[in-house]
Amino acid sequence: MDLLKKYEDTHLGGFRRVYPNGNEEKYEKYFENSGSLFQETTASKARTECSRIQREQILAKKQEIETMRAKNSGRKPVQRDGLRPESASTVKKTIRTTAKKTQHKQEVFC
Repeated sequence: MDLLKKYEDTHLGGFRRVYPNGNEEKYEKYFENSGSLFQETTASKARTECSRIQREQILAKKQEIETMRAKNSGRKPVQRDGLRPESASTVKKTIRTTAKKTQHKQEVFC
């Protein structure tokens, strides 16, 4: 707590201290463990590493399935980076078909 107070006193920047104002014992319990709040624990590092490995495995499995599908259909495998191309505009086409004296409209989006 003393180290924190000393740092704040040296970095006031022309301002006066407002908090804590002489009643430091009352608020000391809140600042006591503030340093440990931002530390990474071994468990959190392990969870992060495990989720990264799992994401990589899922991506590899998707690529393997895509390669197998492409091989079976006779086309070349497509390298995808997860992004889809942006279309300039969506054009709405109307195709009319006739069936037994009535007309039906079908909407096709390109």
